Parts: sequence; structure tokens; C-alpha cells
Amino acid sequence: MSQPRESAHHGRTESDLARPADSSGAGGPVLSACELRITGVDRDAALAAARWELFVFADVRHVCRVGVGDRAAIIYEGAEPDLEAWIEALAEAGYGAEPLAEAGRSLKVV
Repeated sequence: MSQPRESAHHGRTESDLARPADSSGAGGPVLSACELRITGVDRDAALAAARWELFVFADVRHVCRVGVGDRAAIIYEGAEPDLEAWIEALAEAGYGAEPLAEAGRSLKVV
């Protein structure tokens, strides 16, 4: 049986990288995603501006377009999204927003 090779990933072996992270939290934070329809972000510059409105929330990690148009995925840390606060912040900045799909699809950072 061959020994796992060291990789460039901070001393972890290739077999460590191929193994799913455990759910105890030791493998990194659990990230979740939800989708919002944000009116007026069909252009990249408008989406970039709306992203900054959400980055004031410590749990928001990334905001990206889903397909074309005004759909965006919000990647956040934690079990539950703060949709009410996010939608309110977007509204104060002039963007209408509404949830599109069931929030809370979990993603595990490895």
C-alpha cells in the first residue's frame, strides 16, 4: 500500500483532501447559500454596488450572479440567513429584493 503524498495544501496529504470534512466544524466553517431576486442588478456594476450593501453583514461571505438577470446567490456563514435585514439594507440602498428559493442550502468549506 502506498503512502499518501504531501500536497501543497498546508501539509495535508492527498487522501486528506479527498476525504469529506467532518460535520463537527473542525474542517472549517459551514457556509450556506440562498437566492434573492434583486431588482436593478442585471448589469455587473450594479451587482457590485449591491454586493457592498450586503458585505456590511459579518456573516455574508460572497454574492454572485446566478444565470442572467437579477438573480443572485448570497453565500453566508451560519445556519440561518438574515433575510429580513439583508432585504431591508438593499431597500435602503434603492434595490428591491425578494427570496427566490428555500434558503439554507449548506456548503462545507474544505
